[in-house]
Amino acid sequence: MKTLIISLFVLLTPMCMIAQQEDSLAKRYFEEEKMERDSIMQTIVGRAFAPFSATSLFGGKFSEQQLKDKITIVNFWFKACAPCIMEMPALNDIYDHFQSNPNFQFISFTFDPNEVAQSVARREKILFSIFPISRVECYRLNFDSGFPTTMIVNKEGGIVFYKMGGIRNSTQLEEIKEELHKLLTP
Repeated sequence: MKTLIISLFVLLTPMCMIAQQEDSLAKRYFEEEKMERDSIMQTIVGRAFAPFSATSLFGGKFSEQQLKDKITIVNFWFKACAPCIMEMPALNDIYDHFQSNPNFQFISFTFDPNEVAQSVARREKILFSIFPISRVECYRLNFDSGFPTTMIVNKEGGIVFYKMGGIRNSTQLEEIKEELHKLLTP
């Protein structure tokens, strides 16, 4: 029995050390990734939203000029992006919460074709405006950040909030709502 315990100890000790090293490497990777995201965010916040012209699913025209004088949520998504679809209820919640404020608007961009975007809008009960544009234009407007990406643009057309990745929990949702409350409260 004593020999078995010693053998197990000898076998398991290196495995535990490897697992600790892997945990340490994973932690360092995620810390470095967060620092990179924070660095990207710092270069984007404060910039003016790029010039664009787009047509909504229902034919309405929109350009960066219409970002001025309103606080605007801008979201980038596409159908095959699971985190994009998963955050739709949270985005609808934001829209629903602020839609009655005349100084608020919410637009989203997708590179999905109109028919696909309409299908997703129906299935997910999307409440906000959807503007199908090219994939290249999506990446240009979201600073090559991937999907989903959410920004808040102030009344001067400047980006004041920038988030890569989906809204995964109520804390992240509340963070966006708090930012909007600050910007929309005189």
